[in-house]
Amino acid sequence: GYSAEEAIGQNLSIVVPSSRTSELKEILNAVAAGKRLQQFETVRQRKDGCLVDVSLSAAPITGQDGTIIGGAGIVRDITSRKRMEDTLRLSEERFRLVVQATKDVIWDWDIASGRIWWSDSYRERYGASPRGTESYLEAWKSRIHPDDRDRVWNGIQIAMSRRTESH
Repeated sequence: GYSAEEAIGQNLSIVVPSSRTSELKEILNAVAAGKRLQQFETVRQRKDGCLVDVSLSAAPITGQDGTIIGGAGIVRDITSRKRMEDTLRLSEERFRLVVQATKDVIWDWDIASGRIWWSDSYRERYGASPRGTESYLEAWKSRIHPDDRDRVWNGIQIAMSRRTESH
C-alpha cells in the first residue's frame, strides 16, 4: 500500500508488525553475517495495517573484496496459498472426524496411482485389512457383488475415458 515515494529510504520496519520486530533484527543480523534465508515464512503489514502472509528470501551482497556491503531480499505474498492450506487442513480434519464417527466402511480411490485408501472400520467390519495379499484395486473390486462387477467396472472405465477425452 505504500507508494515508491513513501517507501524509498524508509526502514524495513514500516512493513513489520510490532510483534515481529525481533524477527527483523535476527534476519538483518543473519544477512550481515553472510547467511542466506530461503523461503522463510512470516507476516508483514500493509500501510492500512492489514497483515499479509509472506515468503521471504534474503542474501548478502558482497563487494569485490568479499566484504558484505548490503543485502537483497525478495518477499512474496503467500496469503492465498496459506488460506487454501488452512481450508484444506480444516476439510481434512472434518473428514477424519466423520470417518472416526461412523462405522461405515469408507474408501477413496486415487485413479492416477491406482491406490485405494480404506477407513479403519474396514478391519472392524471384515476382520482384516485389504492390504497385503491383493492390490488395493483388486481388493475394492472383490467387494462388488459378482452380478454387478462387470457393469460397475465397465462404467468406471467409460467415465475415466470420457474424463481423459475432455482434457
